[in-house]
Amino acid sequence: MPEGTLTRDPALWPMRARTGVGRLALATRAPVVPVAQWGPQALLAPYARRPAGLFSRHTMHMRAGPPVDLSDLFGREREPAALREATDRVMAAITQQLAGIRGEQPPEHPFDLRTTEHPPEEGGQA
Repeated sequence: MPEGTLTRDPALWPMRARTGVGRLALATRAPVVPVAQWGPQALLAPYARRPAGLFSRHTMHMRAGPPVDLSDLFGREREPAALREATDRVMAAITQQLAGIRGEQPPEHPFDLRTTEHPPEEGGQA
């Protein structure tokens, strides 16, 4: 969960992530494999306290893509711009995997908690 929380995007697309994934990837040079999932929200809505339809069948999809190429950023793990670039590449790859699962086009720009008004969380406290 590179976002550090559940997505607040109303359409449930990945939102702008924190740079921790970029920091880890650049510091360790470990391959980052983007994985997207779709379907769990039908069983447990975001911030719901109880599952819906426990006895009905829900289809869950997961898709993994090829590792994200960050090699041009290696050695720059202390630069904030490099951390943001690495993180954005990882999130773009995850979003593309999700778009393939959903068969929809993702938004042009990811949802950003810092710049977008968002409704209070449903079913709980903020």
